[in-house]
Amino acid sequence: MDGSKKFKSLSPTLCRYWTFRHLLSTDGQLLFYTNRLVVPAACCNNILQILHAAYSGTTKMKQVARQVVFWPGMSTQVEAYIAQCQTCQRYQTNNSKETLQLLPLTTRPFQRVSILNCIRLILMLAGNRTHSK
Repeated sequence: MDGSKKFKSLSPTLCRYWTFRHLLSTDGQLLFYTNRLVVPAACCNNILQILHAAYSGTTKMKQVARQVVFWPGMSTQVEAYIAQCQTCQRYQTNNSKETLQLLPLTTRPFQRVSILNCIRLILMLAGNRTHSK
């Protein structure tokens, strides 16, 4: 079966990941896009809430999200989430732009993966037990 036939036979949910298929991997229970956790659509809003509680600006939220999680359309959803936050809109013009800083290169495999466990714990405590082992 060629690529176009495979694509057409996929469910709409899986079609969203077709262009990223070569960058997806699993550890047996979790799905990763490169080294970032792939978040199921049902959990995206929870992740946005967690990120927004810690990082109020669009730029910073995107920066942090792009380091640890992934779902198709994530950047657009972050922007929409911030646009709907009345507090963010009220103080948006007063915030100065923060300079982006690159993280130092890791020296060991999975050195930054520990943050994923924190996200899983927060989701579990929030009542979403889909990521608990």
